[in-house]
Amino acid sequence: GARTATAVELAASYVLEYLFHTELWSYEPWPLDFEGRISAVSSAIFGLLAALYLKLVRPLIGKIYKTKAGRYVSAFVVVLTVFCVCWELRFL
Repeated sequence: GARTATAVELAASYVLEYLFHTELWSYEPWPLDFEGRISAVSSAIFGLLAALYLKLVRPLIGKIYKTKAGRYVSAFVVVLTVFCVCWELRFL
């Protein structure tokens, strides 16, 4: 989890800086940073959050989907996703 998140963050920093011609975040004051784009501390935080998600959140979601309420949750997620996409397209 941490390696993937760190690789995505590093790639995103280069792509976003290229597209927007500005530095959107910097880890320069953080210990063990690389060009201010990533940091060992932020990587550890991402890794911890990924582990928590896999151990706690994902099994809970699996249990919810196995119940009858899972259908309603699925429908709600679809409606919420469509709403968010429409909201973003309206304000681009």
